[in-house]
Amino acid sequence: MKLYFYLLGAALIAVMGCSKPESAGPLQKVATPAKGLPTPEAAAGGQVHSQGVQAEMPDDDVHRRAKMGAATGGAMSPVSAHGEVDSTQLDDNVMPLRLKGLGSAWELKRALKTLESAEAKAKFEEAFRLTFSANKSLRDLGKAQQIFEDMLRENPKFVQAYRGLAYVALSNNFNMVKATELYEKALEIDPNYGEVHYAMAFLYAGSDHEKGAKHLAKALELDIPDENGLKNVYQIDAQ
Repeated sequence: MKLYFYLLGAALIAVMGCSKPESAGPLQKVATPAKGLPTPEAAAGGQVHSQGVQAEMPDDDVHRRAKMGAATGGAMSPVSAHGEVDSTQLDDNVMPLRLKGLGSAWELKRALKTLESAEAKAKFEEAFRLTFSANKSLRDLGKAQQIFEDMLRENPKFVQAYRGLAYVALSNNFNMVKATELYEKALEIDPNYGEVHYAMAFLYAGSDHEKGAKHLAKALELDIPDENGLKNVYQIDAQ
């Protein structure tokens, strides 16, 4: 009889152990995607704001599509489905960037042309690479944020710094409110900032179709590549 109750108890413990939900464990820092857009992995996983409020990515087609693209590498991403980086799509800097597209060497080169001093160029390039480097292990959003803020104190109209700070806000805790404010400030200074129009189209995809469509149309007009398939979401002719 004692053996029977022992075996019964062991069986119950085994069943309870199998059905016990896994502990969420400590929050982990989520690597940002290579593309210069919001962080789909971080937002979908739900990181926590400093105030304790969980931030989640909107559950709509475009953000789910972006999450899938980040997980598999995406058509324009240098990262394969196996996590390998295709070096032929990167520049040769120690903190490499993709050659073209959002958050790329192409975008950096255009931004550097707006700066005059060698010191300012060096500072911005460092912050840009710390934010968008294809090698996620080399990114340092905290340091990048400090540089962007320092540059804005020196020049409040340095539009590219607002773009960088918005990306940092989204990557840290998917702070859409702060990012939208920063993107709108950038567009006040430069209404033809194509990368910002594309980022705004991404953010509005789940909340304001009309606004998002206008931003996407402007981004496409400015030759920004549609890396996240937003034309399908907004039903804009691929032509």
